[in-house]
Amino acid sequence: MLLGSTVVMLMPDQYEAFSRIYVDTDSLMGPLLKGIAVETDPTQQLAVMQGTLLSRPNLLKVARSVDADLSAQNELQLEAVLDGIASHTKVDVTGPKLFRIAHIGPDPRRAKDVVQAFLGIFVEGNLGRDRDDMENTRSFIDKQIAGYEAQLQAIEKRMADFRVKRS
Repeated sequence: MLLGSTVVMLMPDQYEAFSRIYVDTDSLMGPLLKGIAVETDPTQQLAVMQGTLLSRPNLLKVARSVDADLSAQNELQLEAVLDGIASHTKVDVTGPKLFRIAHIGPDPRRAKDVVQAFLGIFVEGNLGRDRDDMENTRSFIDKQIAGYEAQLQAIEKRMADFRVKRS
């Protein structure tokens, strides 16, 4: 028991901060394109988000937001800092539309700040995508309306021609 408690006392403290995120993978276009276009698998969409969240540009943004990049004197040290953030951060898919971002480290505040930075990047990316989805939806609806107007005008012209021939 003495040996076990000594080992435990010598181990450095590790803190974990995490956040669970619900991702609405149904875009605005989904209901409109149902039966027309090939639907994407929500699990694949989450896997893509998982990969892009831990990409180098995002790791660099996180390092800058938590001031981890200040300790790097050169590019090699910066890479070590980014690798450290990536190796201590996990992004897991926990459900069909849920995933979890977790960071483990010796400083509880830094762990929380890293998770918060990843969360900010995620939210910023999704707000832009939602705007794009809205614009794509508006454009799709406008094209559909224009197509239906053209069809209606063609039918009205045929009806007028028919009435002229019958009169």
